[in-house]
Amino acid sequence: LNKKPLVQSPAAEDELRASEERFRNAFANAATGMALTNLGGHFLEVNRAFCQITGYTERELVARDFPSITHPDDLPRNVDLMRQILAGEIPSYIIEKRYIHKRGAVVWVRISVSLQRDSRQQPQHLIGLVEDITERKQAEESLRKLSGRLLQLQDEERRRLARELHDSTAQNIAALGMNLGIVDQAADALDAGARKALSES
Repeated sequence: LNKKPLVQSPAAEDELRASEERFRNAFANAATGMALTNLGGHFLEVNRAFCQITGYTERELVARDFPSITHPDDLPRNVDLMRQILAGEIPSYIIEKRYIHKRGAVVWVRISVSLQRDSRQQPQHLIGLVEDITERKQAEESLRKLSGRLLQLQDEERRRLARELHDSTAQNIAALGMNLGIVDQAADALDAGARKALSES
């Protein structure tokens, strides 16, 4: 049987164009960073927010791929997650990782990546939603350092008290015992109440 190709009506084509235009506007003007890459991780499109996060212009980014701006220590895990999503093992992933800003600074991001498919359900490209979490990470690091410092101070205080007990208090107790021994030798000259107090001491 000969099948005629399906032809979309003008109204359907208009709706498709309008839908694509809405997506492009949302992509370009989103407050969250957005990046579209091919299946090899090469940037195809990025929005203004993503450019602000990384410090690169759109033109500079589309000449790069995501590994070139990813911190080397975070790259193996990121590449493994990409492998899993392309193999169909996972539908999407969320990762906290570091970018290297154009000026060299480290930028922490939380990125959600999903695989986009074409009308035949074939993998087409990857889209990432990127949130700058550098301030949160810096606050967490400051808190970690503060907790470490508090533990160090507590340990130093325990050591100081131990030294004080050993060096000062123990010597005072020994001297007090010697003095009480001297007084005890003259206990007969004390009244009953003083002798009782001396004995208890």
